[in-house]
Amino acid sequence: MLHLVCGFIFLSVLGLWKNLYRIGCEAVFMPVEPHIGHVIQSTLKAQGRSVIWFARQLSCDRTNVYKIFSRDTIDTKLLMRICNILGVDFFAFLSEVYKNSYVRPTTVV
Repeated sequence: MLHLVCGFIFLSVLGLWKNLYRIGCEAVFMPVEPHIGHVIQSTLKAQGRSVIWFARQLSCDRTNVYKIFSRDTIDTKLLMRICNILGVDFFAFLSEVYKNSYVRPTTVV
């Protein structure tokens, strides 16, 4: 999906928005950090699991699960537990996002 807004092209990659623009002849991807809470919520929904089920697995209240969904950062120990519960390696996902958002330096001639 492409949108042209004020000279920027916005690309949707795995549900993450990145803006692409040109400096000279080289394209530069500007990193946009993923919202980990939204990623976890989307994964839970894609697996057809309920918030109540997830809360029971985490041994917490539903309201705490909604707080996790609203977070844009997360403690690594909690993320490890969530990875084990959902069977998804979110660390690999975040690492891939980081690698794909690398800003390549340009040379001015």
